[in-house]
Amino acid sequence: MQKTNKELYSITGNFVTVKAGQIWHDYGTLYIKDGLIYAIETNDTPLTEEMAPVRDQCSLSVRLPDDDIIYPGLIDLHSHYQYNMFPIWKRPQKTAWDNRFEWRRHHAYHEAIPALEKKVRENWDRMLPSGKNIMGDFLLFLSELQAVAGGTTVLQAPSAMSREQPSMPYCYSFAKDARSHLLIRSTGNASDLGISAGADDEILSIIDFFTPGPIEKTVNVTPHISTKDWQTQDDAKYLDFLSRLRKAPENDTAYLVHVAEGRCGNLRPDGLDMDAYTSKEFEQLKSDMEKLLAESGNKLPENLHLGIIHGCGIDLTRKEHYDFLKSSGIGLIWSPVSNLLLYDDTPAFYENITDGEITLSIGSDWSPSGSKYVWDEAKFAYKYLESRNPSMHIMSDVFKMMTTNPARILGSDKIGCIRPGAFADFFILGRPKLNYAGGYLQRNASESCLTPLFRGTDAQTRLVIVGGQAVYGDESYFRQFHIPYQKLPSDENNIFHKAVYVPKELEIDLERDIEALDRILAENKMIRSKFLIADDPEYREQIVALRRKFIGELTLDILPASDNALRLRAKSAFIHNETGREVRKGDNLSDCFLASRDLRIKKATAESANTLLLTFDSIPGAGDSVLLREGKLRTVTEKSNPYDLVFAFSDAWSEW
Repeated sequence: MQKTNKELYSITGNFVTVKAGQIWHDYGTLYIKDGLIYAIETNDTPLTEEMAPVRDQCSLSVRLPDDDIIYPGLIDLHSHYQYNMFPIWKRPQKTAWDNRFEWRRHHAYHEAIPALEKKVRENWDRMLPSGKNIMGDFLLFLSELQAVAGGTTVLQAPSAMSREQPSMPYCYSFAKDARSHLLIRSTGNASDLGISAGADDEILSIIDFFTPGPIEKTVNVTPHISTKDWQTQDDAKYLDFLSRLRKAPENDTAYLVHVAEGRCGNLRPDGLDMDAYTSKEFEQLKSDMEKLLAESGNKLPENLHLGIIHGCGIDLTRKEHYDFLKSSGIGLIWSPVSNLLLYDDTPAFYENITDGEITLSIGSDWSPSGSKYVWDEAKFAYKYLESRNPSMHIMSDVFKMMTTNPARILGSDKIGCIRPGAFADFFILGRPKLNYAGGYLQRNASESCLTPLFRGTDAQTRLVIVGGQAVYGDESYFRQFHIPYQKLPSDENNIFHKAVYVPKELEIDLERDIEALDRILAENKMIRSKFLIADDPEYREQIVALRRKFIGELTLDILPASDNALRLRAKSAFIHNETGREVRKGDNLSDCFLASRDLRIKKATAESANTLLLTFDSIPGAGDSVLLREGKLRTVTEKSNPYDLVFAFSDAWSEW
């Protein structure tokens, strides 16, 4: 991670954190010193007179607008993020895969990801003959930047996808070691997480505890295939894990490991149950661990933490599976978007965990077949869980899955929270102020403090701070902090308005180097994945299609009708909540919408029972938004949704 800010300064504004297991929303001043939260002052907890000198010694006092809200930096425990600049990889056949070893050995995957990576590597020096920076550093920096733009401040360490595909040859001209990050905290660096007590402390990210055998290296198959004859082969890293478990190590060690990734038999419409090989991986891990844990009271040593990534071979409705995870303290890391894209399936973890007895987190996986970052994964997870079993607790539970829960899996009390003594890692999100009938409507007056996070877009990210240091956000904040920055590429509408801190040791020129990468990809008929979801229609289309397929939630198609008009189209008819009747062609619906402060709606009329046309007095720009008021108008299948729908606009139309 880059250096922390040693200065003492303060930030005043709305903030949200988890306190005693509950979501806590307050307004106050956070005092930052040496990269830590030194103290917090609110109306309920005023600082003592002894703290007066602290206020006077602040080198800078930042007061946020009332519409901004501070969240703890988000934690992503599952991300092969070094591939996140590569385009979306679409499944080469309609039939879903059975397990990860099928697609990892399929020729279509090798052509789309490893072969493209190799071409970028081979052409880098040709595009930048001056050798100003190392390609590995640059791609890592871009991928970290994408995560940061989504509020991530702790990211899983780099890892290779398989034995056959080693990691890119990173030189790490600035990072401390091969498991460190350049901008933000890494799960591979114990000191980044505040759990370092000795040189032997480790947090290991492992792709394979097991590999199947005997199978051929290339399986060019069209699933479904039977894997009942596949056998698990122990990887050397698995044997090392068992050895550490047997010895109850004195040093702090955490494992984030892929186990049992594949079809789980939860959602498959074809009636297929759990993949046989996927089941075998977890059963072997369970059997081996039970034998060793029986010798030590059936619990993992307090200084050894295990987080299972994917875990699709785990069935929490089976008592023996549930009790094993509960008694051993093993955490689960769930990636529903990746599961559904690859396997048309995802485990029912959340639905079957009682009172937090098993720690559940979420992870983004990677952009080629997952989410751009953990924030968007959380938004999808929330909608997915709400569609299956609506509950007032789901939003807060999912928030914990990317803050306090992953911190617990790692064994750290310094991340994922806002409290004195924790790291000064913040994600600051702007909320649009909406007006109606000439007045201003403060959305936080009637909505949960988490709603802006789960309804917002990455175009609204105002600032991300890691270790007290601003690393990404609005230029105005960088000027306040007197931090040098670079602008993002001009071909991305929303991120172009943002600034990023680039450590000078990296010798990265963002405009020049991104242009070089784009030229290499263009030669291979590829387009780089955009940093922000607001600028990436291909990514949005993939997530929307997935949502429609598995959530069953009605989403509105948002289409530009003309420069100053917007068309909202639904599959089902709109209905008036007040009258209970369907919308009719020609109905005046102006009172059903509120517009943001700098945008005016001239008229809103129904073109049909399921198509609405909104006309504005100007072209919507970045930050403009429209609120569909649930009390006035709803679609038939939206009745279970207790929140208004907010559409935030960029220079290009974007979907909520």
